[in-house]
Formats: sequence, C-alpha cells, structure tokens
Amino acid sequence: MKKNLPTICLIALICSCSFIAKGQTPRLQLFEYFDDDNLFPFGSVANRYFDALENANTGKMISIKYHIQSQTGDDSMNLENSGQTQLREFFYNVFAIPWAIQDGGDTTKRLFSGVPDTLIQSKVDARSGMLSPFKISVSHALNATHDSILTHTVIIKTGALTASLTAQVVVIERTIHYNTAPGLSGDVNFENVMKEMLPAPLGGTALPAMNVGDTTVLNLSWKLANVHDTSQLAVVSFVQDNATLEVYQAGYSAPFARLN
Repeated sequence: MKKNLPTICLIALICSCSFIAKGQTPRLQLFEYFDDDNLFPFGSVANRYFDALENANTGKMISIKYHIQSQTGDDSMNLENSGQTQLREFFYNVFAIPWAIQDGGDTTKRLFSGVPDTLIQSKVDARSGMLSPFKISVSHALNATHDSILTHTVIIKTGALTASLTAQVVVIERTIHYNTAPGLSGDVNFENVMKEMLPAPLGGTALPAMNVGDTTVLNLSWKLANVHDTSQLAVVSFVQDNATLEVYQAGYSAPFARLN
C-alpha cells in the first residue's frame, strides 16, 4: 500500500523505485556534526580527519553539519541559519564542539558521540553491518528559475518495527568554498553544511503506521536563501524514532551539475 502525506509542493521528479524490498535493508548511517568555523586548531583538525573518513566510506555514511554559535565569535554559516541549528543542538543536548553523533540516540544509547577525530573505522563498520527496517530513496531538482529546491523522498518499510517515527528532509550544501577563511580556524572549505530542515528542525514529518512493504512519499520544497552555490545543493532524508532518538535509515541525493 502506498501512502502519500500532505505535501508543501507536489512536484514531478523521476524516482527509481521499481520494486519493494522485503526483509532488512543495507544501512546508510547518519552523522550529525556540530561545528564552528572559529575553532583553532581543534576544529580544523577534526574537520579534515572526519571529512577524509567520510569520503573513504561513501555508501556507508553521510553527514549533516550544523554550524553553531559559540563564545569564540560569529560563525558565518551559523548566521545564515541560526534558529534551526540551535534547536538541533538543544535536541541532542550538545555542550561541546566540535561534536559528532552517529545515528542519533539519547545520551545513554549513542553508538558514537564525541570529538569527530576520535571516530574510528571500526565504529563505522560495526553500524554498517546492522541492517535497517527501511529503504530510503531521495531525489531533488531546482525549479525553472533556480530559486527553489524540490525534494522527493520515498520511504519503504522493509522490516518489522513498532515505534513512533519521524521523517526529516534536510537540504545541505555539499561543499562551501571561501576565497579567504571566514573564521579563526583558517579553513576555507566546509562540507555538508545544513541549509534548511523541512518542514521543521524538530517536528519533521510524522510517519503513519506502516506495514512491511508499505511506502510513504514526501514531496517538500524550499525557497532558497543564503545558498553559496546551487550546483552544490544536496538532500539528506532520514527516519528517526521520536522516543529513543535513534536514526534507523538515511538516504542521500548528491549534487548535480549546473544546467546553464
């Protein structure tokens, strides 16, 4: 059975979803990373280590980086979206930066929660070996005037699970490049920076009760604001348990080349 939730904007996107998977599904794990471009040298070291690890594990992990405001000064990317970032920081009770959390979870049940450059490959491999009860396919496009992004997420339940679940759809910029460092860290390149959480940073979209084989489709749009390069826009969607905060599955739509 297919369930279409109320949408902000119904859009026509090509979705490759020709079969419904049965049984558990390989996992794309989500790392939520809290950063500040003024952290030196710790932020720069942590970023470079983590980015290298993530790029070496394409298909196993994807990150969303929230740039938060700290006492060291204004973070330029935080100023572009401070409200949503702060709410996500409070959601996880993050009190130190830089900080990364692996597949959510409350403070007592997190698989990894710590300084990003202490994450090791075995943590990624261990979680990757745990199959997921969901399959997520994500695609996106820009509208004709390139001032809005249209996102399309297909969530298929492939295994048994009883929980109160939320779907989050997050627009990110895969790479933001500055000609000169915007903060004290000295870094000029920043990856997977959160630009907008749809439709909201905490509430997300409540998923209906789903049986194995059921599909839920979300079509959400966002009018672009404070985007550095539209060709670097990407989308991460994920399913999260409202009670335990565990993330059960993520999906990713990578940037596509500029058309004009």
